Amino acid sequence: MSTTPLPLWTREVSARRSAWYLGLTTFSILVLELAAIRWIGSQIRVFAYFANLVLMAVFLGMGLGVALGRRYPHLFEWVFPALLVLAAVLALSKQVGLMDLGFPDPSISLWGADVRMVSFGQFCLATLVVVGLFWLVTLVFLLMAIPVGWWFGQLPPLRAYTYDLLGSLIGVLAFTAVAALHLPPAVWFGLGLLPLAWVSRRWWAAFGIGVILLTGWASQGAYFSPYNRIDLATDDFFTREGQPPNPVARPEYKLSVNRDFHQHLLDLSTATVSQEPPDALRARIQKIYEIPFRLTPQRDRALVVGAGTGNDAAAALRAGFAHVSCVEIDPVILRLGVRNTRNNHTPAPTSGSSTTTPAPTSSKTIPTSTMSSATDSWTPTPCFPPCPHSVWTTTSTRSRGFVPAGSTSHRAASCPFPSRFSPATGCSTASTTRF
Repeated sequence: MSTTPLPLWTREVSARRSAWYLGLTTFSILVLELAAIRWIGSQIRVFAYFANLVLMAVFLGMGLGVALGRRYPHLFEWVFPALLVLAAVLALSKQVGLMDLGFPDPSISLWGADVRMVSFGQFCLATLVVVGLFWLVTLVFLLMAIPVGWWFGQLPPLRAYTYDLLGSLIGVLAFTAVAALHLPPAVWFGLGLLPLAWVSRRWWAAFGIGVILLTGWASQGAYFSPYNRIDLATDDFFTREGQPPNPVARPEYKLSVNRDFHQHLLDLSTATVSQEPPDALRARIQKIYEIPFRLTPQRDRALVVGAGTGNDAAAALRAGFAHVSCVEIDPVILRLGVRNTRNNHTPAPTSGSSTTTPAPTSSKTIPTSTMSSATDSWTPTPCFPPCPHSVWTTTSTRSRGFVPAGSTSHRAASCPFPSRFSPATGCSTASTTRF
């Protein structure tokens, strides 16, 4: 046995409270495990492809920590400094060149991150970084699991396992709720560190504040869905490709997921493309998007699986399809598409809605679309020109077994062909009411 005096957290907790403290510790471990898997993958993109590396490091650390906890309980005091070191490395990953690190095996192809090793030294460096981060994560969770090993040695086995499983289950449910609310990493780590600080009740828990601040600083400007970190930035794609400016083109964007390019949000509307020569790059990209939808003479319905921000759905509508159903798993990407898409003739209502249109005022129909929830569909609605003040009304959708998080009533007046929706075009502004 170690002759080092027992730390205060082992002496100040009564036998009755030990079980609750064991549950708090396992709660923290599960929350921080899931937070580490997600945040490491969003800061160093190679780990987004190999999330199991982090999972294996966590399991190894937890096992070693439980084994050592009975003999070396004083090691727990180092968990907050170790976690701060890990957070600093990850938060500064871009500045130190780790964010775009390639996997050390050149035979493995990564989307946008293929590596061609030109020297043995580069191979060794990449290997050292991956292995070093693996063991750093292992060390953090080894220290975190020290109290679990200690309390398993103090409590009856059945009682210890009961509170261990209860804390773990609640931790998983808590992180699921946080992810479902699209909350950022600072909240994840705050949720996991608070119980650990309560267990330790020592000054070194103040290092946890630094961890939360670093995660918040590294996540500025990003969106977080239940699955991914998402970054959206304005992008002059056509200008970079040497194309002259288009005077009517609306703002265009680049969307990245876990630091990898995912999709461009491009203005490929007919009104914008018509302002450029037929062989211009914008026109060629528009045709590429429309190819799958022009291969069939039947233009009644189309299904887009993995709709993203809606480029393909807009292409289907331009090709003349009457109904376009879309499936998109990521609700934040869907929301950004609703907010930023400019390819539709009418402004898109909020997620989880269906659309109805007033009686026609002309026989000619122009397909338009509105975007809805991740498991719902885009519902195309006919717009009948001339209709300078046509009105569409949306109400909450509860079909196909999906219930939106919030019901929405949305009413707006719009013009069928405005280059920009503004009072100057004669269109009134939209009003939204949640209930």
